[in-house]
Amino acid sequence: MYLYGHLRTDEGPLRWEHRWPILEQELIRLNADILGLQEVQYDHYDSCFRSSMSRGQVLRLRCKKTGQELIYANTHLIFNSARGDIKIGQLAMLFANIIDELSKSPCPVIINGDLNIEPLSYVYTYISES
Repeated sequence: MYLYGHLRTDEGPLRWEHRWPILEQELIRLNADILGLQEVQYDHYDSCFRSSMSRGQVLRLRCKKTGQELIYANTHLIFNSARGDIKIGQLAMLFANIIDELSKSPCPVIINGDLNIEPLSYVYTYISES
Protein backbone atom coordinates (compact mmCIF):
# COMPACT_ATOMS: atom_id res chain seq x y z
CA MET A 1 0.00 0.00 0.00
CA TYR A 2 1.26 3.46 -0.87
CA LEU A 3 0.39 6.71 0.87
CA TYR A 4 0.21 8.60 -2.42
CA GLY A 5 -1.16 5.87 -4.67
CA HIS A 6 -2.77 8.43 -6.97
CA LEU A 7 0.73 9.63 -7.90
CA ARG A 8 2.01 6.20 -8.84
CA THR A 9 2.71 5.73 -12.47
CA ASP A 10 4.45 3.15 -14.59
CA GLU A 11 5.67 5.75 -17.03
CA GLY A 12 8.14 8.56 -17.18
CA PRO A 13 10.41 10.28 -14.70
CA LEU A 14 8.35 9.35 -11.62
CA ARG A 15 9.29 5.70 -11.98
CA TRP A 16 11.61 4.57 -9.19
CA GLU A 17 13.89 2.89 -11.70
CA HIS A 18 14.43 6.32 -13.27
CA ARG A 19 14.62 8.31 -10.02
CA TRP A 20 16.84 6.05 -7.91
CA PRO A 21 20.04 6.29 -10.01
CA ILE A 22 19.79 10.10 -9.96
CA LEU A 23 19.13 10.18 -6.22
CA GLU A 24 21.91 7.68 -5.56
CA GLN A 25 24.44 9.82 -7.43
CA GLU A 26 23.36 12.89 -5.45
CA LEU A 27 23.74 11.04 -2.15
CA ILE A 28 27.20 9.83 -3.16
CA ARG A 29 28.17 13.37 -4.17
CA LEU A 30 26.98 14.82 -0.86
CA ASN A 31 28.90 12.19 1.13
CA ALA A 32 26.71 12.80 4.19
CA ASP A 33 27.49 11.18 7.52
CA ILE A 34 23.84 11.40 8.61
CA LEU A 35 20.74 11.02 6.45
CA GLY A 36 17.18 11.51 7.71
CA LEU A 37 14.40 10.00 5.65
CA GLN A 38 10.63 10.36 5.84
CA GLU A 39 7.85 8.88 3.69
CA VAL A 40 10.10 6.23 2.17
CA GLN A 41 8.36 3.18 0.78
CA TYR A 42 9.52 0.02 2.54
CA ASP A 43 10.51 -1.79 -0.64
CA HIS A 44 12.64 1.17 -1.72
CA TYR A 45 14.29 1.48 1.70
CA ASP A 46 15.01 -2.24 1.89
CA SER A 47 16.44 -2.49 -1.61
CA CYS A 48 18.47 0.75 -1.62
CA PHE A 49 19.48 1.60 1.94
CA ARG A 50 18.94 -1.14 4.48
CA SER A 51 22.09 -3.15 3.84
CA SER A 52 24.39 -0.21 4.53
CA MET A 53 22.58 1.90 7.10
CA SER A 54 21.48 1.82 10.69
CA ARG A 55 18.13 3.25 11.55
CA GLY A 56 16.54 4.75 14.60
CA GLN A 57 14.43 7.60 15.80
CA VAL A 58 16.84 8.91 18.44
CA LEU A 59 20.52 8.09 18.12
CA ARG A 60 23.60 9.02 20.11
CA LEU A 61 26.44 9.36 17.62
CA ARG A 62 30.16 9.71 18.31
CA CYS A 63 32.70 11.26 15.94
CA LYS A 64 35.43 8.70 15.25
CA LYS A 65 38.10 11.40 15.01
CA THR A 66 37.26 13.65 17.98
CA GLY A 67 35.11 11.46 20.20
CA GLN A 68 32.55 14.27 20.47
CA GLU A 69 28.98 13.03 20.78
CA LEU A 70 25.67 14.35 19.55
CA ILE A 71 22.09 13.18 19.69
CA TYR A 72 20.31 12.98 16.35
CA ALA A 73 16.52 12.66 16.30
CA ASN A 74 14.50 12.02 13.15
CA THR A 75 10.71 12.14 13.08
CA HIS A 76 7.68 12.40 10.85
CA LEU A 77 4.64 14.01 12.46
CA ILE A 78 1.08 13.28 11.38
CA PHE A 79 -0.06 15.43 8.45
CA ASN A 80 -3.57 16.37 9.62
CA SER A 81 -3.53 20.07 10.55
CA ALA A 82 -6.58 19.60 12.78
CA ARG A 83 -4.76 17.06 14.97
CA GLY A 84 -2.24 19.23 16.75
CA ASP A 85 -3.01 17.19 19.87
CA ILE A 86 -1.54 14.10 18.23
CA LYS A 87 1.50 16.08 17.04
CA ILE A 88 2.08 17.31 20.59
CA GLY A 89 1.85 13.70 21.80
CA GLN A 90 4.32 12.55 19.15
CA LEU A 91 6.70 15.35 20.10
CA ALA A 92 6.33 14.64 23.83
CA MET A 93 7.42 11.04 23.22
CA LEU A 94 10.32 12.19 21.04
CA PHE A 95 11.44 14.77 23.61
CA ALA A 96 11.17 12.18 26.41
CA ASN A 97 13.53 9.90 24.48
CA ILE A 98 15.93 12.78 23.86
CA ILE A 99 15.85 13.81 27.53
CA ASP A 100 16.47 10.21 28.57
CA GLU A 101 19.51 10.10 26.30
CA LEU A 102 20.73 13.49 27.55
CA SER A 103 20.48 12.27 31.16
CA LYS A 104 23.31 9.81 30.43
CA SER A 105 25.60 12.68 29.43
CA PRO A 106 24.77 16.08 27.93
CA CYS A 107 25.68 16.86 24.32
CA PRO A 108 24.32 18.84 21.34
CA VAL A 109 20.98 17.73 19.83
CA ILE A 110 19.87 17.85 16.20
CA ILE A 111 16.17 17.31 15.44
CA ASN A 112 15.33 16.52 11.84
CA GLY A 113 12.12 15.55 10.14
CA ASP A 114 8.92 16.30 8.36
CA LEU A 115 7.07 18.18 11.08
CA ASN A 116 3.99 19.11 9.03
CA ILE A 117 3.51 22.39 10.93
CA GLU A 118 3.15 26.08 10.21
CA PRO A 119 5.56 28.66 11.70
CA LEU A 120 2.79 30.40 13.67
CA SER A 121 1.12 27.26 15.03
CA TYR A 122 1.03 26.33 18.70
CA VAL A 123 2.90 23.14 17.80
CA TYR A 124 5.78 25.26 16.46
CA THR A 125 5.70 27.31 19.67
CA TYR A 126 5.82 24.10 21.71
CA ILE A 127 8.90 22.94 19.80
CA SER A 128 10.73 26.25 19.88
CA GLU A 129 10.14 26.74 23.60
CA SER A 130 10.89 23.16 24.70
